[in-house]
Amino acid sequence: MNSNTQRIVITAVLTALLIAVGPLAVNIGPIPMTLQTLIIALVASVSSTRVSLTAIGLYLLLGAFGLPVFAGFKGGFVLLAGPTAGYLWSFLLFAPIIGLSFKRWANVWG
Repeated sequence: MNSNTQRIVITAVLTALLIAVGPLAVNIGPIPMTLQTLIIALVASVSSTRVSLTAIGLYLLLGAFGLPVFAGFKGGFVLLAGPTAGYLWSFLLFAPIIGLSFKRWANVWG
């Protein structure tokens, strides 16, 4: 397999992982608790920054188009502009921070 094929496959698998875990939520208040943050950290730590941003961007794009991939099996562009929008958009900032941190401090103490 060449580099581009590997990158596409890894991106698809990581996006599928986000889609599988994202809708599972415990509703406590206006913002539901999910495992999305853990999965975002996992995605950023096992892949390159480019792949993780592509996987997260694809996840947000699928949710914006209306697929029920967000917490509580919801979807639609309105969720990317509502009260939980900052949480969802922050995934795009969180992934590079985690990914670069893993690259810089690759040992246990880091």
